[in-house]
Amino acid sequence: MEKYSKMKSKYTVIALIISIIFISSMVSDKENIIEYKTNPDLPVIKKGWKGNVVINGAFHNDTIKEKPPLWNVIKWKLSLNPQRKEKKLDTFKLKSCHFDSITKSDNKIIWLGHSSFIIILNGVAIITDPSFFDLSVIKREISLPCEINTLKHIDYLLISHDHRDHFDKKSVDIIIENNPEIEALYP
Repeated sequence: MEKYSKMKSKYTVIALIISIIFISSMVSDKENIIEYKTNPDLPVIKKGWKGNVVINGAFHNDTIKEKPPLWNVIKWKLSLNPQRKEKKLDTFKLKSCHFDSITKSDNKIIWLGHSSFIIILNGVAIITDPSFFDLSVIKREISLPCEINTLKHIDYLLISHDHRDHFDKKSVDIIIENNPEIEALYP
């Protein structure tokens, strides 16, 4: 009887997921306004490139997201990850090098974790995609290799796109507080 109860609750959850996916796919079937934006002051290197994709006023990565058929989404959500066992057994962890402060005397690239880097080139310091804390669905794999308040003397803040793991408000606020003269470069 207990086995039947567990099976019944599993199928109830599956039916609920399918219902939510189906309803959300019906509700969000609005026409998207797709634009391509470029900076006319910058040369285009890639021939045929139309510009950055902007959908309904929001910047997106360099591809237009097509909505997959509902069945493909359901199949993907219910399938098992074939590498699950391998991933659980994998103990490899990248290591970061701790540092105490930023010096601009040498050209270097310092990985801060995930997509965050400090790039120092010819005395100019650039920080990319700051995300220094755990996010709601993404946990940092390594700790920040410095005290957050040592991230000073940074000239440019470079944001690649508007996903939370590349543009964390708390991290950006700290960078701006520590570097009041910083210039932001973003799409």
